[in-house]
Amino acid sequence: MISQIIVVDDDSIILKKAWKTLTDAGFKAVALKSGKALLEYMQDHLPPDLILMDINMPEMSGFDVIKELKNSQISWADTPVIFLTAEEDEEIETQGLLLGAMDFIRKPFVPSVLVLRVKHAIELVKLTNNLWSMVAEKTRENESLFLHVVECLADAIDAKDNYTKGHSGRVAAYSKEIARRYGYDEKQQEKIFMLGLLHDVGKIGVPDEVINKPGRLNDEEFACIKKHPAIGYKILSNIKEMPELSLGAKFHHERYDGNGYPEGISGEDIPEVARIIAVADAYDAMTSNRSYRNALPQEKVREEIKKGKGTQFDPQFADIMLKIIDDEKLDDEILDYIYNESVFFSEHVDLDRLCRFYDEITKTQFLSWENKLFLWHQLSRWSFLTKEYSIPLVMKYNWDLLKEIDMKFKEAFYEENVFDKPEKRIAFSKRNKDLVVIITSQLIAKGHGPTKSALDRAACLQDLGKTVIIFNTAELLTMVGNIPFKNTDVATYCEENLEKPSIEWKGHVIPYVQCEPNMPSIEAVRILYKTISELKPAFVMEIGNSSLLANCIDDLIPVVFISMGPSLLTPCICSYHTRNRDYTTEEKEILKYVGVDYDRFFPLPFTFSIKEARNIYKKSDLDIAEDVFVSVVVGARLSLDVNKEFLDFLEKFASDKHYIVFLGFWDNYEDVKKERPDLFKYVRYLGNQDDVTGIMRAFDLYINPYRRGGGTSVVEAMAQGLAALAIDYGDVAYNIAPEFLCKDYDEMLDRIKILTTDKDEYNKAREIALKRAEYMLDTKNAMKNLCDMIYERESTSEKD
Repeated sequence: MISQIIVVDDDSIILKKAWKTLTDAGFKAVALKSGKALLEYMQDHLPPDLILMDINMPEMSGFDVIKELKNSQISWADTPVIFLTAEEDEEIETQGLLLGAMDFIRKPFVPSVLVLRVKHAIELVKLTNNLWSMVAEKTRENESLFLHVVECLADAIDAKDNYTKGHSGRVAAYSKEIARRYGYDEKQQEKIFMLGLLHDVGKIGVPDEVINKPGRLNDEEFACIKKHPAIGYKILSNIKEMPELSLGAKFHHERYDGNGYPEGISGEDIPEVARIIAVADAYDAMTSNRSYRNALPQEKVREEIKKGKGTQFDPQFADIMLKIIDDEKLDDEILDYIYNESVFFSEHVDLDRLCRFYDEITKTQFLSWENKLFLWHQLSRWSFLTKEYSIPLVMKYNWDLLKEIDMKFKEAFYEENVFDKPEKRIAFSKRNKDLVVIITSQLIAKGHGPTKSALDRAACLQDLGKTVIIFNTAELLTMVGNIPFKNTDVATYCEENLEKPSIEWKGHVIPYVQCEPNMPSIEAVRILYKTISELKPAFVMEIGNSSLLANCIDDLIPVVFISMGPSLLTPCICSYHTRNRDYTTEEKEILKYVGVDYDRFFPLPFTFSIKEARNIYKKSDLDIAEDVFVSVVVGARLSLDVNKEFLDFLEKFASDKHYIVFLGFWDNYEDVKKERPDLFKYVRYLGNQDDVTGIMRAFDLYINPYRRGGGTSVVEAMAQGLAALAIDYGDVAYNIAPEFLCKDYDEMLDRIKILTTDKDEYNKAREIALKRAEYMLDTKNAMKNLCDMIYERESTSEKD
């Protein structure tokens, strides 16, 4: 069957070229000139195999269109979308991926590459177009999405019963713990977790009035309830890619002595996974409130499970459950507490409550290191996205939790007589001075910030004569150890890189190793640890996010950590860190508290790479008079960044002699414009621009709202000679010259008045900006300085 591709682009040249390329390659291609045309087309047509769509289009951007697609109630909602863009901006790519894009293809594209990328994408889609097949072994990249869907389905099942909220999630967690203790490997544990989530799916076919009847059921009602295993089996048996998925649903009410239902089988004729789930299900049923009774005390529950050994339950799994109760490893209250807090924080900001939440998670003994790692990633994401949590105090709690995870992981990693902890590091004199290993917890599309950071640094180290190997551990936002949690964030995983022995980047070929998305696995970390120890690199560079592999390697070879959030003190457990500024007294106190020596922070800029300008823009190209002073504001989340305080500030200087131009994504632009008509006489919103570096030439000043992000755009602006003003907060403040920092908007207004009236001061500011940009773009020199500092420190330490 011929695959159908829809191409959407307002550029007629690009559109025609893409259509012809795909048609010549044997695809059925449909060309549409706008997002609006696509939405009209979808009303009367079946969905295609793939949509290739430009981001920057009039009337509706590609991001607007994908939102409409994903919110539609027809089959188009699941149609995969690949964006066509000339942008290489981390924030734009991140926003696209969050909206549901499958990938990005750069413009101008090479026809042969476009065809290959489309073919690969369609092949991948064919493997994943059946929702349930996402759990199959050959579609590992979609297991996390499948689990999220299963969790939603389990929530829907539980919602039918007023008294069993969270039941499926708890049964899944208990089943996984029993399986872990019995000896299941990590993949088997994840499978039984999903089986546990779906064990009651058959209750969809049971009337609500029966499920929610107060008091005990009569014989007719009980017979109705007893049908749910068979209903569940029928539903799940259609999933051919994972036939065992239906076993838990069908057989979890069978009894070991043969007196259960629906088939009355006994002993080991009952599938093993169902025997495990039966114990977990009974435990949760007894420890939960029901319409006809309150939850039973643990002593009574223990007594009932012991009584059921060999009759209701498989004795070996009953014994494990009894041991769990005795060890107090499983605590309903902590699981409920965590889920309820995740619900609260999805809707509220409460710093004190967040700190208490961190404290409870860190101290509890009822969670494994895997559970705590899962939670650490989710909470770290909150700190990144929520301004009120991006403070040193929260980092202290985050660091405490990370140290607890690291301690517990290493207890398991360095198992006595199996994998011993090294007594000391490999001596510097015995390491290969020309070899550097880079560890990153995620490497995906080449427009992705951490991906570019890793590849840029690897390329520069090669230019310095070093041999470089990148290890992608796939540890970011891992689903290992997952427990019920509202709005779980899951990292993007690039399956196509899994088998690649190298990555090409700007004319460099960089040796590459990528882990499967089940990290961190102790066995996999041991293999990587052994590999890196045999390589004996001079040092290891850890980029972006704390890695348990890097923490273990640091016991043998020093690791230097480069954070992707340079404006914020980022928790990490390794020998060396880099910094671009002096830390505050509060930050230094936190370092002292967590036991990190400030002297181990090397002064080093967080450097960037930017695209060369394709065009040189003038103000007249933007319908602005050449004698007007123009300030620019850039952001991928302008709806959040441009708040009342910032608009009030703009109104103090915007005039026919001073325009403000906005670049990026501003969802509520029209609403804000209506609210402030006088201000918007002097405002231009140009949307997202592919050629940001070129269009910056038309502006005079970069001004930054009070926000966390924007680090790349300010370097693009300074590289074109724009002075940049920012309040001392966030990544922009980190990247600009110290002379451009302001304590508040009032000081920023005073600085604007000077720059717009004093030509000498303005020219001086331009020179400062250009010099700062040169510094921030010099990754090669930064890598040379880093190597020199580490080599000197390590050499001196060895002599001492």
